[in-house]
Amino acid sequence: MKQIFCLLLLCLAPVLASAHETAKQGIFIDHPWIRATAANAPMSAGYLKITNGSMSADKLVGASADFAEIVEIHQTIKDGDVSKMRALPDGLEIGEEAEFIFEPGGLHLMFRGLQRQMVVGETYQVEMRFENAGMIMVEFLVEKASKRGHDHSENMKMGTGHH
Repeated sequence: MKQIFCLLLLCLAPVLASAHETAKQGIFIDHPWIRATAANAPMSAGYLKITNGSMSADKLVGASADFAEIVEIHQTIKDGDVSKMRALPDGLEIGEEAEFIFEPGGLHLMFRGLQRQMVVGETYQVEMRFENAGMIMVEFLVEKASKRGHDHSENMKMGTGHH
């Protein structure tokens, strides 16, 4: 029985791995997740990693989801001891072979006007729009923020290059 279970896990591994990765025209999206909320919370944030594996730049120009009235691309900026969020209404330039980490304290998707509570374990479809790659439907998993580790705002990883 143990051997059958192990064999089943090996067969399912590619399916399980691909359930949390999305790729289209050189744009790779890895581990998209949404912060769980309390009941009646008006907003939540979404996090992921976007990698442009192509030899040409692209741009994340927007996103939408049926569970939120508005989805915005946001960046948290530290001004002295104060962290401030600002929307990026012109989108986010993603240079060739660039990698951006959307994480607490840095870049994130802001889901405003939530239509329902974000419950751990649920999944939601988010339509991400890129200038060149077009629309990419991404499945986000709801997780507890504490499960994701500490705030990386001091080490905001964005820009070009890999790390």
